[in-house]
Amino acid sequence: MINNGGASVKFTAKPVIGDFAVSDTCGASLAAHEACTISVTFKPTAAGKRTGDLPLHDDATNSPQLVTMTGKGNRH
Repeated sequence: MINNGGASVKFTAKPVIGDFAVSDTCGASLAAHEACTISVTFKPTAAGKRTGDLPLHDDATNSPQLVTMTGKGNRH
């Protein structure tokens, strides 16, 4: 993720919804013109198409920014 704005962005929440786990290097805020990494791991709880969302809640006017994710769970 890159903050292309002229001011830092303060995150209020990054809750993952669905069969995914998230880790990041962003911390509580991201300075102007800086970047951080958000890593997503797919952890299916059932076979077939699985969906999830990662809403990024922050103090920007267009908050939250939404990342939609899909994956396919296989049977063991």
